[in-house]
Amino acid sequence: IIGHDSGFRLNYLDHLINLFYSWNPIQNFGTDWGILKGFLVVQFPETFLSLLFGSLQSGQKASFVLWFFVMGISMYLFIKNFFYQREFWIFRLFSSLFYMYNFFILQAWFIAERAKFSLIAALPLGILIIYKTFSKEYPLAKGVILFSLLSFFLNGGGSPPLYGSLILVYSTTFLFLTIINVKNNGVKEIFFSVKTAFTFLLGFLAINSYFVLPHLYGVLNKYDSMLSSIGGISGIIAWENAINKFASFLNLLRLQGIPDWYDNPIHSYSNFFLENPFLVILSFLPILIIVLGLLFYQKFNYSKWQNILFYQVFLVFIIGLIFAGGSHPPLGFLYIFLVEHLPGFAIFRSAFYKFGPTVWFSTIFLTGFFINFFIFKYVKFSFWQKILGILAVLFVLLYHFPFFTINFFEFNKPFTSKVTVPSYVIDVTTYLNKSQSDMRILLLPKLDSIFRIDGYNWG
Repeated sequence: IIGHDSGFRLNYLDHLINLFYSWNPIQNFGTDWGILKGFLVVQFPETFLSLLFGSLQSGQKASFVLWFFVMGISMYLFIKNFFYQREFWIFRLFSSLFYMYNFFILQAWFIAERAKFSLIAALPLGILIIYKTFSKEYPLAKGVILFSLLSFFLNGGGSPPLYGSLILVYSTTFLFLTIINVKNNGVKEIFFSVKTAFTFLLGFLAINSYFVLPHLYGVLNKYDSMLSSIGGISGIIAWENAINKFASFLNLLRLQGIPDWYDNPIHSYSNFFLENPFLVILSFLPILIIVLGLLFYQKFNYSKWQNILFYQVFLVFIIGLIFAGGSHPPLGFLYIFLVEHLPGFAIFRSAFYKFGPTVWFSTIFLTGFFINFFIFKYVKFSFWQKILGILAVLFVLLYHFPFFTINFFEFNKPFTSKVTVPSYVIDVTTYLNKSQSDMRILLLPKLDSIFRIDGYNWG
C-alpha cells in the first residue's frame, strides 16, 4: 500500500529517522515539518516489522494485523471491565468484532489510516481510565499516568483534527460523571472533577509536547493564513456541505452516510448496500435493536456502574449523531454556528470523518448490549444462547463481506492504493543511495493538473 495519502514510504527506515528532526532535508529543498512529529509513534510498528521481516510488504501485513488487534482488544477490555460476568460473553465478543469490522473502518483501510485507527482504539480505553478514576478505584496519580501513556502510544499521529471524537466523548464523560458524583457525594466533587480534568490534560500535554508545541506555534502564528488558503470560513462550510451531503440521521442510524458511497457508480462495493433491498433492510437492524431495547430497559437489573455507563453511552450516541451530521439538516445550523463563532473549531472541517467514530462506537456498544440482553432474557437454554451468540457474531462478518471479497483498495479504476512497485524504482533508489553527490530528483511526468495527486500510470 503506497501513495494516495497513505503515508507509507518505500524508504521506511530513513523516513522514521527523519521524523526525529523538525527539518526535513528531503522534501523540496528542505522544509519545516515539526507538526508531523506525532507520526513517529504511528510509523514505528511498521518500520520495526518491515526490518524484522526484511520487506515493506511483510511489515505492512504484520502492522495491519496489529492495528486490527489493537482496535478489537481495546473494545473488549473496555466492556469486560464493566461486564465481566459470564452471561455477557456475547456482548463482549459481538461488540469487539463489530468495532473492527464496520464500514467506517473499511473506508479507512483503502489507505490504511493508522493514525485514525490509533484514536479509534484509544477511545474505549480512555473512557475506562476516566471511569476508574472518577469511581476512586484508581488513585488520581495512577489515572493520569495511564491516560498519559495511552495518549502517547495511541496518539493519532499528533493530528489535531482527528481528535474530534475523543474530545467530544471524553468531555461528555467528564461532565456526566461529575453530575453523578455531585448527586451522590455533594458539590465537593466539582473540585475533584476540575482537578482530574486539569491533571489529565497536563499529563497529555507533557508527554506529547514534542508534537503539541509545533502545532501550538502554528495556531498562534499561521492559523489565519492557513484558514485563508482553504477558502476561509465560507470555504470550510462549502467543503462540509459536500462531505456531509448524505450524512442524514437516517443514514447515520444505519451506520452509513459515507461520502464516497454516493454519486459514485464505480465504488467497489457501495451499490450492494444502496440498491439491494435485502441489504437495505438489514441496515436497519442496529437501530431497531436499540429502539426495542429501550422499550424494555426498565426490566434490566444491572449494577450501579453498568447502568451509569449505559446512560452515558446513550448520551454520547445522541450527541454523536448531531456532530457527525455536521452541516446536514435539520440540525446543521449548530455545526455552522460553531465553525463561524468558536475559534479553532474550523479544523473539524469534515464532520463525518472527525466525529463519525462517536456514532459507530456508541451504536456498536448499544447494539451489543441489547442483543446480549434479549438472548439471555428470553432464551432459557444455554445451548440456544450459544447458537444465537455465534450467529450474531457471524452476522457481523457476513454483512461486512466486502472486507473479504472486494478489492476495496481500488478507488478509481485502474488506480489503486495497492500496487506492485516497478523494479526500476528500486534500482534508482539503490543508485542514489550509493551516490555521494548532493542531488535532487525532478519528478516526471507532471502531476495531474486538476487533482494535483499521483494520477498517472507507471511507464
